[in-house]
Amino acid sequence: MQSPRTIIISYLQDLSETKTGKRLGLSRDDVRNTIVGNQELLHELQDARNMRLQVDSDWVLVELLKMYNSKLTDICDEDGRVKPIKDWGGVWVTMVSSFEHKDIVGREGDVIGKACKINKPDALKLLELIGKHTNISAFKESGEQDVKANEMVEKMKEGRKRVFDKNVIELKASQNEK
Repeated sequence: MQSPRTIIISYLQDLSETKTGKRLGLSRDDVRNTIVGNQELLHELQDARNMRLQVDSDWVLVELLKMYNSKLTDICDEDGRVKPIKDWGGVWVTMVSSFEHKDIVGREGDVIGKACKINKPDALKLLELIGKHTNISAFKESGEQDVKANEMVEKMKEGRKRVFDKNVIELKASQNEK
């Protein structure tokens, strides 16, 4: 049987008891029992990953601000044509959810222009997310802020733990390959 640490590290890859069991040759119940019986280890591995990655509420806010402050002029030239994707800034490459382009063909079959459709996050939605951020809470009633902030802190801790654990698993997997 695998050690609890190995089982939990594998579980944190995708948070699936079934997939973890298949990877390690265990039953889903064995994986679940290990996780339930080792919550402290689970949290320890998650915290370590989050610390290593430095993913916290400040990081989330910085990323939201980058997206909100992005401008089409960052990806277009002086004539309004879209630059090649290789020339886009990092925030554009990560936030664009879809990109379509096509030629506009004239009556004689010749290309007379190009059309481009770029889907990026809605600016108002980004502003709302920034306003709801735990350190800003711009849209909350004052009595509601403390309760929601505590909930968000707990959710961020849980998220940090998941990210950390996934990275520990990847690190161990890469060490095993050597």
